[in-house]
Amino acid sequence: MRRSTNLATGVAAASVAALTGVIVTTGHDTDHAKPASRTTPAAAVAHVGDPDDAATWILPVQAYMPTSHQARTVAGSRDELMKACMTKAGFPHWRPSPDFPALGGTNDRDARYVDWSACMDGKGCPYAKPMDANDDGTWWRSDTAAAREKAVAVTDVRCRDKYHVERVWFDTEAGLPCTTSIT
Repeated sequence: MRRSTNLATGVAAASVAALTGVIVTTGHDTDHAKPASRTTPAAAVAHVGDPDDAATWILPVQAYMPTSHQARTVAGSRDELMKACMTKAGFPHWRPSPDFPALGGTNDRDARYVDWSACMDGKGCPYAKPMDANDDGTWWRSDTAAAREKAVAVTDVRCRDKYHVERVWFDTEAGLPCTTSIT
């Protein structure tokens, strides 16, 4: 089973590297992640510091977050690996559980998104949610922002300010119960 675990880990790491453009290396002889040849938000260099001390790691976290398409691709790879493992273990009819549906319902944040989205669309920038503008792959092809990217960013900030998007995010997070105690 150890060999299967190594294979699964290797396939998962290769999938993540291919999708995000980042190959993170660890060990005492290196102190940086090695970005892939393409330029993406995830191709930002992450200072790892001491691999044994997470307190020394500095990661541009948002750049490493997979898009929904990337997450589905990794989940699909995981499901295929699990199916192969279960078949080999004598369970040829095993099927992965279905994916969870997208969260539904509406709340104050959703209403602000509708207003923000209409504001953006009115300026020629059709995005459904504020992070969609940030995650648009069009903008991550070069280290230098083009005039269109800058214009979209300015429009994004103006629409966020007009509809108080950050305030809604803050109020929502502040209203969540704190489950961590600081000692």
